[in-house]
Amino acid sequence: MLKRITARIPVLTLPEPPDLRIWEWVLLGAILVYGVGLRSWQIGQSPLWVDEAETSINALTILEHGVPVDHYLGLPIFENTFTKPWPESKKYEFRDTSYSDKGVAIYHGWLPLYMVAGAFWVAGIEPDTEQTDPRVRHSVEEMVRRTAIARTPAVLFGAVFLLGIFVTARRLFGNDAAWAALVAATVSTSTVNLARHARYYSFTLAATVLCCLMICMMLTRGRWRDFIAGAVLFVLLFHTNLLSFVIVLATAGLMAPFLPHHRHIFAKLGIFAGILAVGIVPWVWLTGFLTSAFDRPMARSLLSLSHILEYPMDRLTFVLLAMAALIWLLAVRRLGGAVPRRILQPFVAHPWPFFFLASWVAIGFVAFNYLIPAASYFHSRLTLVILVPALLFGALLFSAIARTFFPRHSSLLGIALFLAVLHFGDKATFRWPSMDSEMPHLFTLIEHLDRLEIQPGSHLYADGGYNLILRFYTGMPFQNSMPVRKSYFDYCGRESLILEGPRYESLGPGEIQRIVRQEEGRELSALEARRLARAYSGFLVRKELTDRVARISPPDVEVPDESARLASHQRRKTSRAMVRLIEESGNLLVRGFEPHDHRTFWELFFYRFVNPEERLGGANYAGRIREAHAILMPGEWVAIHSPARPGHSREGYGSLPCRSATGQTFLRARRLGVVDAVDPGVTARKSPVRG
Repeated sequence: MLKRITARIPVLTLPEPPDLRIWEWVLLGAILVYGVGLRSWQIGQSPLWVDEAETSINALTILEHGVPVDHYLGLPIFENTFTKPWPESKKYEFRDTSYSDKGVAIYHGWLPLYMVAGAFWVAGIEPDTEQTDPRVRHSVEEMVRRTAIARTPAVLFGAVFLLGIFVTARRLFGNDAAWAALVAATVSTSTVNLARHARYYSFTLAATVLCCLMICMMLTRGRWRDFIAGAVLFVLLFHTNLLSFVIVLATAGLMAPFLPHHRHIFAKLGIFAGILAVGIVPWVWLTGFLTSAFDRPMARSLLSLSHILEYPMDRLTFVLLAMAALIWLLAVRRLGGAVPRRILQPFVAHPWPFFFLASWVAIGFVAFNYLIPAASYFHSRLTLVILVPALLFGALLFSAIARTFFPRHSSLLGIALFLAVLHFGDKATFRWPSMDSEMPHLFTLIEHLDRLEIQPGSHLYADGGYNLILRFYTGMPFQNSMPVRKSYFDYCGRESLILEGPRYESLGPGEIQRIVRQEEGRELSALEARRLARAYSGFLVRKELTDRVARISPPDVEVPDESARLASHQRRKTSRAMVRLIEESGNLLVRGFEPHDHRTFWELFFYRFVNPEERLGGANYAGRIREAHAILMPGEWVAIHSPARPGHSREGYGSLPCRSATGQTFLRARRLGVVDAVDPGVTARKSPVRG
């Protein structure tokens, strides 16, 4: 019976590519060096963003405890959208669902975390320890070094990915496809950006392309070592990115019917499954993954058809090109002698890799929209899980077209066609990435923070988007202010320092020159524009602090007469930036709201499922800071100092929920927009002392 079934199953074969010549090996090395350069240029000059800081702190907890745990510097680590109440805690209203009930990380794979931890260990970077003296522990030079070290493993795995996609494309379709895939992957904006972050992205691409290679080897050669190596790589992918693992495993399952013609196939599949079980099941059981993995809202509960179609519609050129290629592949077998053989041969000789890769993309797209948690629904994450098969499909397609017209120079033409499509789709970069202009603001802020006199035992807080960044760079116990109970802020007697991050997009001198030219018809010199920009800086922040705190430093300063007009432009610029951010990211948590500034965006992200209309504007600590002293810091940061409160409990008490009497009214009035002066949830009151 098995023989009769096997006889009806087509045997999948692939041509054996010719060996590389010496000059090709040299060219391969040169392209890899160039690719590493693109990914590593000034890698430490721009600061870590919040997710990178999260990864880096997880890595430091590995150095401290051996596994990635849910606390660092004596404080819980909050990474995810708040959905899980924490009634046992007097201080925190929510637990973080990125960690299991056993206190270890389960939301992200451990392999990238251990790689970053290994880089820290080799570089001599050690975890910070709790100190009674709250001061900045690292210099700016050390911060830059820590940044570069955290990102180095991603750069190295970016090189592994480039080599892997070359080998995989060569195995699937030949040397010309290998060169097209390598060059396209080297300069693709997506692959370059993903390899410059201290996250799991670069590891995912490398593991995914190697799994693709092993699936092809299992299908065509089916040796014992192919199944063993494939199983090991699948386990590594599981511990890197669970969703990618599910997608690749589903794609491999789709191709499983073509396996029975191999000898001892069931024994080989048994070995494959056994290695998967050994590499996955103990981790699932020991970490408590199954008891905590389903506590998060899924994106599908918020998705509509228009949301699902946004991603392919934004990339319509690539989608139409792929569909045309598949239609052509289905049609060529029926054309017979209607067209010259040289036109058909590149497509009919080995067509199955095209359908294999196209099926992979389709499975990835469906699985992402159905399985991804709402907090992780970003278009860049969808790109991550389908990028490998998409790049390989493009390399095979353009190489086949090149073989049709110029078979002797198919490598050069295939590269040219692929690069042209990427270039016109704005998906290719040939330049070294520029330094992030925001870097000086963060590190300058930390230098100013070190000059503040903070009493031992003070509580340090920061916005949800910044607390992990500050905790990593300063070595100080900054905690997320958002999950802290209102009752704790109201009754805790300890001195507190609350840092609020930049709220608005800044207006540069060039923009101010343009505004004055358009509205007043006069020209400002570059020097005048810079002076006006400095004088105006912080105007909106100061205005909105007036009714929230008792005193502001520096005290009242002379502001330009143009400030009101510039303020309206700054608000509009920030609002447009938020619209672009929402549209480009694809994130669903703020859809239906109007976050007109960065702070509101982060508050909506964290509070989306716990009555966000009642929590905006720091509503949980609004009462605590009415008698506080606000200090304007560089980059429009604000440090709000609330002194110790004698007669209050030192640790706070109660489990009262955070409520705001004005929250519902504010929501109806502005649908979570930003008002001119008083934030939602703050009772309007004139301060007895004006800053």
